[in-house]
Amino acid sequence: MKKFLIFTFILAILVVAIPTQAQIPADKQYIVQQAAFSIALAVMDEADSTPNHYERLMLARRVLSSPGSSGQVIAQIAEAKLWIVIEWETVSPNVIRTNMEGVWDALALATYGPAPTRPE
Repeated sequence: MKKFLIFTFILAILVVAIPTQAQIPADKQYIVQQAAFSIALAVMDEADSTPNHYERLMLARRVLSSPGSSGQVIAQIAEAKLWIVIEWETVSPNVIRTNMEGVWDALALATYGPAPTRPE
């Protein structure tokens, strides 16, 4: 039940976030993409004992290997999580990155699901 609720919540966030794509100005899109790369590289170096490491690592690999619009999607989900419209014209790169980090786990789990557990 908990997995279903998490999946439903993430799906709802995605539905809310997708229409906002045009709101990220062109001059901020580069910063958003660089934040996604920076987070992905940090995840690649984190300890295996980090919670949800496997899923976080899979998302990092996807962002780095085929970036496309992944940075924008992550930023839009972060904006939806805040449930406010980010003032993209004045927001700092650090705030963008911090908010994108805040949704990395949720996006990783929604994309890849929890890691399989070994039967006892």
